[in-house]
Amino acid sequence: MLGGPETENMIRADVVIGGDTVRVLSIHLKSYQFNEGDYASINSGLAQSRGVAGKMKSTFHIRAMQADIVSAEISGSPYPVIVAGDLNAIPVSHTYQTVRGNLQDAFLKTGFGFGRTFSSLAPTLRIDYILPDERFRYWTSTFTAASVSNTFLLSQRLTLSTKNICCCG
Repeated sequence: MLGGPETENMIRADVVIGGDTVRVLSIHLKSYQFNEGDYASINSGLAQSRGVAGKMKSTFHIRAMQADIVSAEISGSPYPVIVAGDLNAIPVSHTYQTVRGNLQDAFLKTGFGFGRTFSSLAPTLRIDYILPDERFRYWTSTFTAASVSNTFLLSQRLTLSTKNICCCG
């Protein structure tokens, strides 16, 4: 999307399911790319974490532009939309609010607890989402620990009209 080769991406696919077309946006927005030294400076106090603050500011800017691109894709879709993926942003963030717009949040519909999707840092960090538009209904949500990642797999069973759809983000 933006920011060079190390920046995450978005993939768009129009999928025909039983005669209905659904647009799926799989996204992975810019992360902070903290390293061990960054985490150590955060724990050392404010004076040592200035470099981390700069990294965060730059990432916020890139992620805001990426969120605008995703939002434009959603708005321009002629089909029902499902956005699934890693926003690298918490639910109260500008990024989440921009991408979500009028979409539903799968976790808020069928989830429970804090909805933790990121296994590092805070035990309540939710940065991965499934966001279908209002034409979908929800049935079940599951969170599964992924052994190859620092996140938990989120899956959601949805219904569009009379068709069941399973989505993983």
